[in-house]
Amino acid sequence: MLQLSKGIISINDNILFTFPNLIVHSDEIIGIVGDNGAGKTTFFNYIIENIRRKKIIENFNNKLATWTK
Repeated sequence: MLQLSKGIISINDNILFTFPNLIVHSDEIIGIVGDNGAGKTTFFNYIIENIRRKKIIENFNNKLATWTK
């Protein structure tokens, strides 16, 4: 399970996302849909960076998946 809390994602003082809680269980598959430039990649980079720093991650008990093109 991946659990994030009190997240605010912003670039140059422009808020892209805010969320009080985000919980993804290990058996779930999620998708992020949005227009080009909406911040989808920024959102995923934010999650990965915070997993690395363990800043806002409350619970993360699985390994990150990797893939190749």
